[in-house]
Amino acid sequence: MNNRLLLLTGLALSSPAWGTLYLGIGAGVDTADYRQRAVITNEDAKAINEAYFAAQGGMASIFLGYGRYYYQRFYLAGELSGSLSDAFFRGFNVELRKGAQSHTLYQIDHNWGVSLLPGYLVTDSTLLYGRAGYSDGRFIIRTTDISLASGTTWLNGFRAGVGIEKFITPKFAIRLEYNHIVYAMRTDTTIDPLSNTTKTTVVTPNTNQFEFDVDYHFT
Repeated sequence: MNNRLLLLTGLALSSPAWGTLYLGIGAGVDTADYRQRAVITNEDAKAINEAYFAAQGGMASIFLGYGRYYYQRFYLAGELSGSLSDAFFRGFNVELRKGAQSHTLYQIDHNWGVSLLPGYLVTDSTLLYGRAGYSDGRFIIRTTDISLASGTTWLNGFRAGVGIEKFITPKFAIRLEYNHIVYAMRTDTTIDPLSNTTKTTVVTPNTNQFEFDVDYHFT
């Protein structure tokens, strides 16, 4: 441990409050699951169908924050972040009576959010922290199924996570983090005039992100 890192740590531990602005990038694995509930009604009957779909891919993130130590080892930061993801689900449907085929794609390709990160300095250079905040994700549906609706919607969400950060120099740190994001539901209704059938589909996405970050502290 070099002298400068020890000096910065000493300032954080001896002052009632000591803060730093930081900027970082990250990469990892994004897994998503989509809960779909469809209600189909016509003059003669009503049917309900529920299904669960999953996707996995890579992700990249960027974040900017300001963190502050209070009373030796307690920590609180505010952070603005954004991420890109290539995780998507693609499903196929074949209607045996008509021989028709269709495909449907679900994806949250990017999101942004703001979070609070409370933490505790467990050693002179290691921070354990949690995360709670708001996330806004772009949800894409592309489909050739006439009973579904294609479109793009920004969905509000709640983000919660945990992480560990380790300073490797006085200004550079690495961190490992897990986040879970619960998004609001999207509802689409389509009507088939030939059969007088109405289909209402509700899709609720959730994502799980595991990432490795590198961040730079300006003070």
